[in-house]
Formats: sequence, structure tokens, C-alpha cells
Amino acid sequence: SLAKVLDTANSPLQRTNSYSHQWELSSTLNLKPFTLMPSIVWKMNHETLDYQRGHIDTAAVRNTSALSPSLMVRMKIDKMSTLEANYDHHTYFPELLSTIGYRDDTDPLNVREGNTGLHTYYDYHVNVNFRTNIMKGEQSLMVSVDYLKNIATPNNVFYYNAKTGAYRSHQENLQGGDNWKFSAN
Repeated sequence: SLAKVLDTANSPLQRTNSYSHQWELSSTLNLKPFTLMPSIVWKMNHETLDYQRGHIDTAAVRNTSALSPSLMVRMKIDKMSTLEANYDHHTYFPELLSTIGYRDDTDPLNVREGNTGLHTYYDYHVNVNFRTNIMKGEQSLMVSVDYLKNIATPNNVFYYNAKTGAYRSHQENLQGGDNWKFSAN
């Protein structure tokens, strides 16, 4: 049986429950030659965590709420061509275990810590594309530009102690970054 071989000092036992509710409000507005499609999503989460490993025995509860707006604008240039722009914004929350102030030194050469200073992180996405159909040869053309901005994304940060040969790691909110993508079909 598992109880006979389970190494409780080195085996993490984690139980997480998450309950989500989501409300969305969206609309379509036709204003010739434009079509506007605004939307907003409200997401609520309730999370519980029970974590055990070695001498660590902790529990946590978190309630979060986030709004995610988006907008799509389409302009029909003529019967064969369309210009479309999309914008959306998302809010994310770090993993609950990472936000607890704990120090796991079960493996003394690889110490893992929680970070109570972790906070929400975001991204913004903008996409603009142009589509047209060319009657000669029945061809189509699409040109697209995407931009993604990440803000305060959490990542693992490692510290090395040359005297002991041990690593210490935890998550921190970093600056984020930009991502551009250009495509044509």
C-alpha cells in the first residue's frame, strides 16, 4: 500500500480546491461601415490550499475578482476587403502556494521559498489585420500585426551560495516584456 512506501518527510501533499464564477456582458453595434463588439468579463474565484511537506503544514484561502475588457472593431472597406482591430486585457493571479511565506529546506541544496510580495500580473493584446479576396485567380490575402504586453509576470529566481553549494529559489514579479508578430498569408 502507499502508506508503507510514502516518505512523508520528502513527499509534498497538496490539496487545492478552486471555485470560479464568470459573468460576461457583450454587445454588437452596427454603425456602417463599422461593427463594434465590446465585451467585459467579470471572473470571481475562491481557492483553498492545504500543503504539507516535512515540517511544513499550512493552509490558505484566497478570494479574487478580476475584470477583463475587450473590443473588436471591424470596418468593411468594400465587398471584398475588411480591416479588423482587436484589443483585450487580462488579469492573472499567481499560484496560491507561491504567495505563502514558507521555507522548504527538505533538500538543503535546493531551498524553495514562498513570496508574500507576489501580486497580480497582466497582459494587453492588440491585433490588427487586413483581409481581401482577389477575384483574378480566386486568391485571398491577409496581413496581420499582433502586439502582446506582459506586465509583472512572475518567474522563478535562483540564488547560489558558493560557500555551501546550495540554491535558494522563489518567484518574483519581473518587469514583463513585449512580443510583436507580423504575418502575411
